[in-house]
Amino acid sequence: SPEHLSYLTYRCCELKAQIVEQDEREGGLRRVLNFGHTIGHAVEAASNYSLIHGFAVSIGMRAAADLALREGLARESVLTDLTDLLQGYRLPTAIPAEYDRERIIRFMCSVIVIFVSNATIDSSLPRKRKIQSLLFNAARAGGDSK
Repeated sequence: SPEHLSYLTYRCCELKAQIVEQDEREGGLRRVLNFGHTIGHAVEAASNYSLIHGFAVSIGMRAAADLALREGLARESVLTDLTDLLQGYRLPTAIPAEYDRERIIRFMCSVIVIFVSNATIDSSLPRKRKIQSLLFNAARAGGDSK
């Protein structure tokens, strides 16, 4: 219902404000606001910015959850539940076929290069932890939650 959606929007804004207040400089907690933004910004660019930002982030959230599942960092239920939730609000969950995949990949690679060039990753970490670190922190280089 419109009332329910209005309440959810209000509540999300409240939660975002609390997170930003707790972490003004994006040192940790605030990074959760970037979920879906790195891939979403790449999709948005591939659309020549004709895709609504929130739609691009929805696609990015689904893609990030799919990647986490494939890397063993999330259960299948996380991907299924997220997909159902996004689709329940009529949000897109797949990159439109007509978008240039190479452009998306180039954008993603540039974000990762920026992140990795500014990061120190402990080489003694297990592979899954390194991937978690990259997935979690690459959004900081490419996603803007402000």
